[in-house]
Order: sequence, then C-alpha cells, then structure tokens
Amino acid sequence: MIGIDRYVAVSKPHTYRHLASVKWSVAILTGLWTAAVVTFVAPILFKRDFVYYKYRNAVKMCGMHWEYPAYCVITGMYIPVASGCVLVYTVLRIRAALARGRDTLRMRCNRRVFNILVAASLTYFACWGPYVILVIVTAITSLRPPEWLSFCSAWLANANSFVNVFVYSASSPAFRRGLRELGVYPRHGLRPNLSETVLGSDNNDGNFVDRNGKCSTAV
Repeated sequence: MIGIDRYVAVSKPHTYRHLASVKWSVAILTGLWTAAVVTFVAPILFKRDFVYYKYRNAVKMCGMHWEYPAYCVITGMYIPVASGCVLVYTVLRIRAALARGRDTLRMRCNRRVFNILVAASLTYFACWGPYVILVIVTAITSLRPPEWLSFCSAWLANANSFVNVFVYSASSPAFRRGLRELGVYPRHGLRPNLSETVLGSDNNDGNFVDRNGKCSTAV
C-alpha cells in the first residue's frame, strides 16, 4: 500500500497534494492493516503451531523463523520487487519522453522526484539483498553461513529505514529544509508548513513543487 501511495506521488506529483486527504490516509492505513492481517494469519490456517519469531543468538535479536522460506521471501521480497518494476517502468517511460524533447517544467520536476526514487530503491536492494540471498541459499542447500555473516546481513536489512533518512537528506534540499523546520518551529510555538517540501528536489538546487503544482525555489 505504501508502494501504491508512492507510485501516485511520483506519477502525479502535481495532483498528489489534493489526493492526499484524510480519506486517502485512512484508505492507505486500512489497506496496510488488511494486508498485514492476511499475511500473518495465512500460515496459521495450514499449521496451528506455526512460530513466526525465534531468538537467534547469531543476530542478537528475535527474527523470522524461516519454516516457510518461500512464503516469507515472496511476501517480504518479491512483492516489493514487483512494485519496483512498475515504478522503474514509469521512470523509463517519462525519461524517454524527456529525450524526445518534452522537457517541460512538469517533466523537470518529475525528474527530480525520480532521482530520489532511484536512490531509495537502490538503497532498499543494497540493504535487503544480502539477507534475502542468504535466506534462500540456506533454505535450498545444506550450507550454513557463519554467525558474523548472519549478524551483518540481518542488521543491514533492519538498517534500511534508518538509512533512508540520509538518502532523502542527501538528495533533497527541500527534505533537509523540512527537517530543519521540524527542529526549529516547535521551539517557537509555530507550526511549519511542510506541504511545500514534498517530493521535487534534486542534488544541485533548492527547487521544489509547491502547493499549486509549480516548481519554486526553496529559501
């Protein structure tokens, strides 16, 4: 559901602000909880004593118990990959339009969004790739990885959300401006207007898509 929300934000950056209403947020949250409940309950229907998490000394935390490796890999990896393929197709389609000379103001704003999207996608695969590969190899072969490798791959995957903050900060001046506002305004009892720090920035300038769907320069 988050992937669908991001897809709409990327493919329709000028209208996303109007779509992102309370009803839209409720629909996203409802979809997230529905998907979570369905994927959680599904294994229990086939095995009553199914165990999801077990403490593993190698990684120093409770992790997924890979009793159904294929199920966990499909829900945790291939569904996001399928979503990523749709986003990549969208990126290539609009970049092809840019190459044909339709580099309008909207296209330039979209290109900034795509740069952030590509960076976040590459980070996701870099963080989760080693862990998923290790799980698949362990499931289909008799090989057992050393504890240090299991530890590093598991914590690298868990670090994905944390690393995303640095990815967005490095690629979006508007995102950095929003972070500064979150830190400055509460101390003065003011409320920052973060609606104008959404999406459209690149690494070289402070342009962003404002509430009217125009590219503007951040202060």
